[in-house]
Amino acid sequence: MYDFLLQTILFLSLGVVIYLMARAVPRVTEIGEEVHAPGAFDRLLSKLPLREVDERLNVYFEKTLRRMKVFILKFDNALNEKLEKLRKMNGKNGAVSEEKNDLFEKLNSDKKE
Repeated sequence: MYDFLLQTILFLSLGVVIYLMARAVPRVTEIGEEVHAPGAFDRLLSKLPLREVDERLNVYFEKTLRRMKVFILKFDNALNEKLEKLRKMNGKNGAVSEEKNDLFEKLNSDKKE
């Protein structure tokens, strides 16, 4: 159901974009004169505050991208801390440190005694 709804919204918005482009193409001439009289749809579009909506969307997207950046940086720091803990536990470059005793060595030494 959601797929149908999303596809419908996508194609309706694509249709509106194509319609707006088709209405604007005849106006682009070398002389710059208007070819058609404005219709009801053009008057409706002229009443919409598109610039304000565009500015608000830009502010929202900027805030969202900044928040995503902060989240990604926090995640990166957490991964780096985890890697450092693993390196310290295992020694440098993944080699077992001399301080850390092997479990099997301890069991073998207990059996020999």
